[in-house]
Amino acid sequence: KGELCRQRDVAQQVVEDISQRPYLGGPAGRPLEHTTRHFLIDPTLQALGWKTDGLPRNLVEEARIQSEERLYADYLGINPRTRTAVLLIEAKASHCQPPRGSLEARDRNIPELLSEAVRVMDRAGGRPSAAMLLSSEWMAWLGKLRDYTLGLQRQGSPLPRRVVITSGVWMVVITEPALVFAEPSRSTAEHFVYFADIHAMIEASAEICDLISHRQLVDEPPEIVEPHQLALYAAPESIGRVVHGIWVRRGATRPSPYEVPRIEVSPAIVVELKNGSRLKIIATSVSVLPQDAADLSGHIANCSAELAALRQEIEDGFGCMPAATDVADIAEFSLMPGSARLSWANPSHADEFLLAIGASAHFLHHEPTHGDCLHHDWANSSTTDRAATQFIGSPSVRPPAFFPSKHAFHCASRVMHDMRRDRCHLSGFETFLCCRACTLATDCWRPEELARLPCAAFALPEGKVQSPLISAKATLTDPVTVGCTEDKATSEDT
Repeated sequence: KGELCRQRDVAQQVVEDISQRPYLGGPAGRPLEHTTRHFLIDPTLQALGWKTDGLPRNLVEEARIQSEERLYADYLGINPRTRTAVLLIEAKASHCQPPRGSLEARDRNIPELLSEAVRVMDRAGGRPSAAMLLSSEWMAWLGKLRDYTLGLQRQGSPLPRRVVITSGVWMVVITEPALVFAEPSRSTAEHFVYFADIHAMIEASAEICDLISHRQLVDEPPEIVEPHQLALYAAPESIGRVVHGIWVRRGATRPSPYEVPRIEVSPAIVVELKNGSRLKIIATSVSVLPQDAADLSGHIANCSAELAALRQEIEDGFGCMPAATDVADIAEFSLMPGSARLSWANPSHADEFLLAIGASAHFLHHEPTHGDCLHHDWANSSTTDRAATQFIGSPSVRPPAFFPSKHAFHCASRVMHDMRRDRCHLSGFETFLCCRACTLATDCWRPEELARLPCAAFALPEGKVQSPLISAKATLTDPVTVGCTEDKATSEDT
């Protein structure tokens, strides 16, 4: 309802702006269809849970449909699980007139006229009839909707559950397209819902939501929702628990073979409902993960602030925001159906991942919890005959290794890599990270297991100085002493 109220004000402003600055060659005061879609129709569809971009994309624009002639539907709402169309929308410019009866039928009910017009058109072979009950323009539009709908059937797809034609300031919803267009003799006025103007749409906002929202037309909630859409799929009393997450996108900054990995992260929140459904909400802000540990504290602090802002945005629109569950209490939590893993790989984009990280704001600690391990450096690790078979001398895209050898967040232990092969939640985008630097370590390892890890058994030998690179890059907000010389370094030395 709030979006429709905003739409009413925007519609008036758009008309006024175009009246003063008409498009070249276009009539003043008449917004084009593209303008109507951008300012009026798109925001309403987004508020109803339909998205033309971002994740997950469930609304296709200019979708090609097979017919006797090439047809392109303005919008086609898709169920991402079944890959079938559930909603077809034809958009019109905001100055286009709503349906009105011809001179002979001007006083008749609009849904009745629409239903009878479809039957008349069917008797005329699917084309507008000379005995028109509506304007010639509207008879042509109904014919187009018929071609779109039956075109989907010819492609082997199920007929959509709803067909809509709208200018953003009026709307007609066909609730049973299969009857109206495939069996028009059974069509009745009850299969057409008409909203004559934006004021009627505002008053009937709840009905519109029930008719064409993503929640109603798709059997399950979308994988990802926006903060203001949470109320479409949940009520405060239906929430079971909240888990913080982090969206990770992995890429490269240079072309192969000189590519350097780049990791972008965004705070996320996973809302688990009592019925088992999970709604993922991802912040629009994006931060780049720094390789220099000296910059890591600022990066994590920034992610924490963005997470707090996301929580506040949800609370403002939803009315509440429960505290997050700690990672130690989400062992059975799963972002992947049939799995106990805390990571979810986006099937549409191979290099994008979502991690559930409990109550934390990041999957990285400010500093490793075991900084004096010799396995941070491949050369030191090789003295134990337990070094990884591959030396990572610089940040690597293949294999995925963001922090190279000699970095305090690097792990060069072959034994460690073998032990965590089936339990690491980060393996989709990082394979050489030190477990002691990861906030999920307590989920991957029981306390008694942590005590037996190679990093607990292999500290630097006496007199062996840790790599200068590690010492230099370990300077954090709370300096950590590194190295294993007889005299420990002070904070200033570090």
